[in-house]
Amino acid sequence: MTAGGVRCPPVPGVLVANWSRRGCRALAASVTVLVLAGVLAGCGGDGDDDGGSGSTTTTTGGTTGGTQASTAPTIATTVYFLDANARLAAAGRQVANAQGAVEALLAGPQGVEQELGYTTAIPAGTRLLGLAVADEVATVDLSGEFDDGGGGASMLGRVAQVVYTLTVFTDIDRVKFAIDGQPVDTIGAEGVVVGPDGVDRAAFDAVLPKILVELPPPGTIVSSPLLLRGISNTFEATVNYELRDPQGAVIAEGFTNGGTADEWAPFAADIEYRTSQTGAGVLAVFEVSPEDGSRTGLVEIPVVLE
Repeated sequence: MTAGGVRCPPVPGVLVANWSRRGCRALAASVTVLVLAGVLAGCGGDGDDDGGSGSTTTTTGGTTGGTQASTAPTIATTVYFLDANARLAAAGRQVANAQGAVEALLAGPQGVEQELGYTTAIPAGTRLLGLAVADEVATVDLSGEFDDGGGGASMLGRVAQVVYTLTVFTDIDRVKFAIDGQPVDTIGAEGVVVGPDGVDRAAFDAVLPKILVELPPPGTIVSSPLLLRGISNTFEATVNYELRDPQGAVIAEGFTNGGTADEWAPFAADIEYRTSQTGAGVLAVFEVSPEDGSRTGLVEIPVVLE
């Protein structure tokens, strides 16, 4: 799959969403990603639209097209919180559609994500009032709490969380915002620009870490090969990884290539491993400092080896 002259890394068994300069937005419906352990409870979405048809959809309240969430099929997708440095961090959810993804985002970090220190800049009590998708633009209507409180960094972070979460879906490239039913061009007193034509991922470089791991999400049960996917901006485009078993022994290590020179680009690796130790493992992804060889931009993702 190509776009803009850039090849999207193949993901066996994964439904690959749109491509942008930010990389492959993969809905991780993979046979390798079996369970999002301890993360998915209570995160199902509503409705029956899969977010990939390109047709106009409008959702409010608890249903879409009259179908209850209990009967709707679900997909694995990604929602975005903030790490301890207020940079974007990915988490896995099972949802029915884009509405369900936003509702899961508004519910905040759960389980292992909280243990990792993930937070959200979206104020408590924020509600999804509606979501419409047309011509690859989503218009999301949020309650007034969304633009309450916080400084410029908080406003930028919460808008980035919504935009990244929605643009995972194949038929959404940009996001427009409404607050309490009224379209807005800026969010908050700091004036984060979101209109009039909407905003895309390219507006949020300031909220990206040097290495953003999008697959696997924290708490995932994995088997060999472990699919590693994300976006990065590292020295000489190199992204290093190390997989450790429950005893802390390194069972796989290597490197792949992503983005460099102030340009984020996708990275991908299919990590083969063998171990007799099942249970809690850790996937470490990092950059090696050209100055002293230390690990920088370190991201540690807890996984469950089977």
